Amino acid sequence: MAVQTERLDMRLSREHKRLIEQAASLNNQAVSAWVKFVLLSEAQEVLDTHKRTVLSRKNWDAFLDVVDSDDEPAPALRRAVKRYKRNRVDD
Repeated sequence: MAVQTERLDMRLSREHKRLIEQAASLNNQAVSAWVKFVLLSEAQEVLDTHKRTVLSRKNWDAFLDVVDSDDEPAPALRRAVKRYKRNRVDD
């Protein structure tokens, strides 16, 4: 297990704190352990969703047609690739 040296602080309303405490208690966990579990699970799900693209059969076939084409990429596609490379999250 990695050494845990970093902190994450936040402010929230009394109602939100009570809600979190109740949920942690129902899961028989300390608040910090439960919050860490929930945040890490959600963060991983968000990252996984952004790494995956699901296409219908029709769109998959259209995608393959474009990939197999000898045509030069359109300027908009070139810009999109540059934007993707700038913004992607590496594993």
